[in-house]
Amino acid sequence: MKGAASTKDLGEDLLVCRDFWETVAKNFPDWKYVADETLTASEVRDNSIAPSGVVMHAIGRVGNSLLTYNRQDWKRYIGKLKEIDWSRTNEDWDNRVVIQGKISKSSASILLASAYIKRKIGLEPDANEFAAESNSGF
Repeated sequence: MKGAASTKDLGEDLLVCRDFWETVAKNFPDWKYVADETLTASEVRDNSIAPSGVVMHAIGRVGNSLLTYNRQDWKRYIGKLKEIDWSRTNEDWDNRVVIQGKISKSSASILLASAYIKRKIGLEPDANEFAAESNSGF
């Protein structure tokens, strides 16, 4: 890990990082379906934005905020990820992550996605995320 959430102890950071992403994975039902072979990875990619790089990057930003400011109860917040509608057809993703029917990989989309995710799980966006939303009309 790097950034404010780092403990500066590589071993400790690796354990926290692994725990974080395992907790994230448990809260994405589609990922479990792929692991259980109930759905194929391509079916999930066709219908959901959850496995996209932009969402993974955004969740990394959310995680850094949680581990920096909510170190004791971050799992409670991550548990709320399962309440988000990750489908491509969710209009909340329009012009944030899905632009003209395609997933955008821009840095603005990462900021817009992380701001949205933070709000949905009960956190406030940081200054960069807030600015991205303001600049994009959200």
